[in-house]
Amino acid sequence: MKIQGKTALVTGASRGIGRAIALELAQQGIRRLLLVARNRQRLAEVAAEIERQGVLVVTLVLDLTQIVEVNIAIARAWRSYGPIDLLVNCAGVAHQAPFLESKLQNLPKKKRV
Repeated sequence: MKIQGKTALVTGASRGIGRAIALELAQQGIRRLLLVARNRQRLAEVAAEIERQGVLVVTLVLDLTQIVEVNIAIARAWRSYGPIDLLVNCAGVAHQAPFLESKLQNLPKKKRV
């Protein structure tokens, strides 16, 4: 897929794999990146790094487990920026314990993201 001139949305974009993919898309010539994460400060840092490469960046501070908020944000993004050509889902949540030792209240959140 040629990404030059395209718009991509990357979840989990504030760190880790999501951040790395967003940076790579910028280097490869993507036109616009919509970056999604929960941490406003880290997301702003990644956005600034990408903007220095001349890419248009939109940040969406969202908790992807809140489906109503997600639907509203995506609808607004669509109206403001047009269709999303590429979706990269890298959001995740981790509780530092083996799955079988996880606390019951943490399991639904892991599945929702």
